[in-house]
Amino acid sequence: MPSVPAPADIQAILVVDDEPDILTVLCTHLSTRRKLSVTPFSNPKQALEHFKEKQDYALVVSDIRMPEMNGIELAKQIKIINPQTKVLLMSAFDVVSLDLGLGDTKIDGFLRKPFGIREFTDMIDRLLQGKKQ
Repeated sequence: MPSVPAPADIQAILVVDDEPDILTVLCTHLSTRRKLSVTPFSNPKQALEHFKEKQDYALVVSDIRMPEMNGIELAKQIKIINPQTKVLLMSAFDVVSLDLGLGDTKIDGFLRKPFGIREFTDMIDRLLQGKKQ
């Protein structure tokens, strides 16, 4: 799925999930219904390499459990590269049951799967407006 180019006044979002159906639904909703510039990745290592080259994302949305690199490590690396980029993590597992291992890294939001599209949209809107979860 190619990224959608952004006019100067539209915020860019990087979405990372190894589940193709989830990735497609989230990206389609954000790009068509919310009119945001969205770049999808199913591989977190490729997403990180892309982020290193193009750091002007307002928000990175990532699943936690993925092969090769989990969303927690991705979030840590994103925040090291650009601490101003907001990070929203998603997981089918309850945060309380996860040993997040974030250390000093602060994420900006968390959604437990399954979530509704309205809950997702509300969280995206809050984060893009600068409000924490």
